[in-house]
Amino acid sequence: MKKSEIKVGGEYIAKVSGKLTTVRVDCTRNFCNAQGGESTKYFVTNLATEKKLTFSSAAKFRREAKELFQKSPLEDHLQKETTVAPTLSYKPVQARVRPPRW
Repeated sequence: MKKSEIKVGGEYIAKVSGKLTTVRVDCTRNFCNAQGGESTKYFVTNLATEKKLTFSSAAKFRREAKELFQKSPLEDHLQKETTVAPTLSYKPVQARVRPPRW
C-alpha cells in the first residue's frame, strides 16, 4: 500500500514473519534519515498476539482488514448445501478358516 493510504487507528492485513495477519496502526512517526530525506515508521499492534511491532515501510501492508471478512458467493453456496452424509453400517466379515492339511 502507499503511505497516503494508511490511517492511524485503521486495521490492515500485513505480512509479519512471513505470514499475513491483521494489525492495527497505533501511530506513525516521520524521521530524517542520513541522506537528508524523510522516512516514516509505523507502530502497529498484531491483533492475533497483541504484540507491538514497528514497520519501516508501507510495503508491509497489503489491504484493509474489512476486505478479508467479506464472504464470497462460493462460501455461501457451500454453506447452504453442506449436509452430513448418512453413516453406513457394516457387518463384520468373518474370515473363512480352512482345516489344516495333514
